Amino acid sequence: MTRRVLIVSYFFPPHPSVASLRLRGLARYLGEFGWEPVVLTATHPQAPRQEPCRVVRAHDPGELSVLLKQRLGLARDRSFQEQLGVPESLRSRRRSWAKRLFLRAKGLVIYPDDMRPWGGYAKQAGEELLARERFDAILSSSGPATVNRVARHLRERTRTPWLADFRDLWTQKHDYAHGGLRRRIERRLELKTLAGADRLVTVSGPLAEQLAQLHRKPVEVIPNGFDPDELAPPGIEPAPGFRILYSGSLYQGAMDPLPLLRAWGRLRAQGGLRDARLDVYGDAPPWLGHDVVRHGLGDVVTLHNRVSRAEVLELQRRARMLLLLGWRDRSQRGITTGKVFEYLAAGRPILAIDCARGDTIDALLRETGAGWSCADEGELERRLLTAYGEWGTLGDVQWSPQPAAIDGYSHRSMARRFAAELDQLVLSSS
Repeated sequence: MTRRVLIVSYFFPPHPSVASLRLRGLARYLGEFGWEPVVLTATHPQAPRQEPCRVVRAHDPGELSVLLKQRLGLARDRSFQEQLGVPESLRSRRRSWAKRLFLRAKGLVIYPDDMRPWGGYAKQAGEELLARERFDAILSSSGPATVNRVARHLRERTRTPWLADFRDLWTQKHDYAHGGLRRRIERRLELKTLAGADRLVTVSGPLAEQLAQLHRKPVEVIPNGFDPDELAPPGIEPAPGFRILYSGSLYQGAMDPLPLLRAWGRLRAQGGLRDARLDVYGDAPPWLGHDVVRHGLGDVVTLHNRVSRAEVLELQRRARMLLLLGWRDRSQRGITTGKVFEYLAAGRPILAIDCARGDTIDALLRETGAGWSCADEGELERRLLTAYGEWGTLGDVQWSPQPAAIDGYSHRSMARRFAAELDQLVLSSS
């Protein structure tokens, strides 16, 4: 007998957020393991007529900060800081006092998050669904935190067992920006809200440890993954030359390619990596161009504009190596960028930097044989020279991917693990 689960998530395709990918995989593959998913999410102007499963879209009046701008007579498409006259030089710096001050002030008003206006409509839509139809479980996937508040409300009203999935932590998240006072206040809200959850899930072991310590509940680990339909078909040859590719976002001082630029600059000054190239795809910030020139790499590093997802997947499959950036803050060893799963599907060796031994990314690359992680620039220089030498003498970089281990990170495998958690949820609640 097929069971039914109501999945509550603000993010869902066609929303471009990387958070949507986990939900897309659940919607697509959960039915193979005895669970019929129904998704409760937000309205979206590009929502397709045909969805991967039944989707209920609760009205989204807009982000709370945008609604506040409208009330104050400000332009909705320009930032508060810009309209309040904060100079661009301060706005663009990641750790400027102006940005910190603004985030503290914003935290007093935008609570617990920007999606709060959607929450009321989602609660109403969820109540109506659960009153009309039988559901065996509720599965929430957050952030934003509003998703948890919606799921807690539905759990209380209907007594339907609730599994809370955390793609990101709540008040424990690595980039919590609202200061200590608000964190203490919001943590009470988190504890009160999650007291109603029957089971907790998150995406990595280190995050599970943090979550379990705070909530004093067991937490299961279900990593993110890739769509098996996006696996590179066999026989694709890399493009000519020794080209390393990076695609995605960059965060100066936190997740950026500076260690690679320094190591590459030194090797090039010594006569190494003569024919190597680096291609960066995305919205490259001005500081990256300055760093490229400063390390003497202006003629070998190319900064490209953002391209479509289909184009970037093809570029990844044709690269000689794929660059993965880890978080420079070692306390964030449990943060696994979604880019690693996209790279797994591309079928090319991964070069990860700023990843110490024992980091989640380091463990994943060792398990799958999909590439190498480099904790320091000395190790990075050796790996670059080895890979470049193999390409020069053997025609390609030598690596040993493990297909079975890589398949364990597919969305199908992820859905299988969620189905097992939902089975346990129902069993323990009966």
